[in-house]
This record gives sequence, C-alpha cells and structure tokens, in this order.
Amino acid sequence: MFNLTGKIALVTGSTSGIGKAAAIALAKQGATVIVSGRRESEGESVVKEIIANGGTAKYLSADITNPSEVSKLFQQSMNEYGKLDILFLNAGVFGYSSIEDQSHENLDEQINLNLKGTYFCIQEAKKHLVQGARIVINTSIIADLGVRGTSVYSMTKGGLNSLTRASAVEFAPLGIRVNAVAPGPTFTNENPLESEKIEFQKAIEGFNVMNRYADPKEIAAAVVFLASDEASYITGHVLAVDGGSAIH
Repeated sequence: MFNLTGKIALVTGSTSGIGKAAAIALAKQGATVIVSGRRESEGESVVKEIIANGGTAKYLSADITNPSEVSKLFQQSMNEYGKLDILFLNAGVFGYSSIEDQSHENLDEQINLNLKGTYFCIQEAKKHLVQGARIVINTSIIADLGVRGTSVYSMTKGGLNSLTRASAVEFAPLGIRVNAVAPGPTFTNENPLESEKIEFQKAIEGFNVMNRYADPKEIAAAVVFLASDEASYITGHVLAVDGGSAIH
C-alpha cells in the first residue's frame, strides 16, 4: 500500500512492542530498517525476523539517554547507508505512581528516556536527515487525559506533543515533516498468558469506545502512513490511535 522502497528508516526502542512492530511494518513496505535499542539479543532477533520475511535490517545498539551514544548511532547509520529518510522515535518507559509516592529515581528515568532522549535524537536528526525526510514521535493519548497515577508519564508525553509541533516549524524549511502518533492502551506482551490478557482487558474497560486494547501492529500502521508520501501534506500533527479514548 505504501511504497518505502529505497528509504532508510531508523527506529529507536525497536527491540520489542510498538517499536518492533513498526520496524517490521516499515520493512514490509520496502524500507531498510535500522533496529536500535539497549537489548542486543532482542534486537538481533527482530533483524532476523525482518530478513526471514524478505526485508533488510541491521541492529545498532544505543542508549538514547546518553548524548554521545545518540551521536554515535546516527553516525554509524550514516556510515552504513549514507542517508536517513525516516526516523521513528519510539523509545520510552512507562511509570505508574501517585504524585505523593513518586520517587526521584522514577521521575528521572521517565524524563531522561521519554523526553530528553527523544530531544537528543531530534538534535542529531537536524544534522543528518535528508531533504524530504520524515520524523514520527511516539507520544500517548494519556498526555491529553487525566489518568490517575500517570503524572510524570503524562508530563513527558505532553512535552513530546509540544516538541512535535515546534520541531515541525524548525524542520519545514529543510523539507522534513515531523508528526507524532498518540497510542491508547496497547498490549505489548508478545506471549501473554490468557490470565494476563484478561487482567489487562479488565483494567481498560470503559477507557475507550472500542472497549479493547490495541495490537502494536495497529499503531505501526499509523507510523507507516505518517512516514509515507501519502501523508505528504501533514506536519506538526499528533495522530490519536486510541480506540476513541479521547472522545469517551
């Protein structure tokens, strides 16, 4: 449906969950995918899966909370392929805690990975992405909702929504589009017990009008769309992929 042949895509946090699904989906549409994250064995497994299905991929290790590792990741990508066309900034972490019980360690972890790590990648992208490239940021519908226990997570994802819009303005003269996907509840456990699926379903009952959680592949489909030429007149937009959570 979306022809990404000849495109080089870098996906952060793509060793599992939404990032993995996006890496596989981008490869299916013809992109060469750089799988990146902190877990080498899982990353290499994703690469093998992509190659087994006829795609092209390579794993590059990186901890995006470290600016020097981010710089190295982009430089390695450029050395390997000579360009970067698509960037999906997916790496992030979820933390659940009431405001009064929020630890400084948990606060720092979410800010460092969700917000600062993504910002470091945006800075490097300005140096390396080619004319006509596309950036997609993974935020969350929780940024626009009041959900108990998610104050820090919501704060970081709200920051990414603002970063998406501000970056779209700065990257526009370079012919680069910047958008975001805002997933609703998404079940990312690849091999869940039936009891785990039931518990997760109970936890989100009434959260959205579709009354179910998303499969990571459904979020990945939106990423592919925003990364494609079919979204050529869309920038600075946060696309809710949430089963109707925002209208519930």
